[in-house]
Amino acid sequence: MSETRSKKLQKFNNYYKLQNFNLFKISKVETNLPDHKFLSQFDKCRKGKLFFSLDNTPKIINKSSYASNAEFSKKVKRCLLLLKKKAPKYYKLFMMYNVPIHGLDDLDNTCANLKDRIIQVCESHFYEDDPLFAAGLIHEVIHFWQYESGAQMFYKFSPKNGWQENTGSNQLVEIQAIKFELDALKLLNGSKDDIEFVEKQRGLHWQPYHQ
Repeated sequence: MSETRSKKLQKFNNYYKLQNFNLFKISKVETNLPDHKFLSQFDKCRKGKLFFSLDNTPKIINKSSYASNAEFSKKVKRCLLLLKKKAPKYYKLFMMYNVPIHGLDDLDNTCANLKDRIIQVCESHFYEDDPLFAAGLIHEVIHFWQYESGAQMFYKFSPKNGWQENTGSNQLVEIQAIKFELDALKLLNGSKDDIEFVEKQRGLHWQPYHQ
């Protein structure tokens, strides 16, 4: 084995160990805690720049054809206000990351665009009831926390191609995002049908698009 190939494999092994440690670390984060303790869990896991700002509304940009600019902005602001009133710990968590929210066409799912650091909202999600829409924003911001904490397998390694973006997702971190989404939805008094819908998720919703 060449020295270069050996070094690459060692780099991968070290990275994999770090991933396992970080996945274990974030798996200990709990939902049922007082607000200050709940938020401090995320602070301890973070790396890099803190975007915290309770005074600034995240940038809201609509590039979709399914809603007017005014409709899109009104919906997002209304749902952020709903979080602030009924689930303040999740509102504060969202504002810790202050991720811009973009409405876009041709999306299968609302998703966290980690490369451009935006939440991309699909048409079907936009027309959900406000509590489910707001809880979905929490789901996506959890992915930013996971990524910026170094706990998500967003990159894969091969000796031939080196490090590349991993287009597949990891069921463990999806399940974790769903856990917080469900907790937020219950605090927001989501409907019974919406709660049951989220409860049935198994973290595999990305599979049809990332095989």
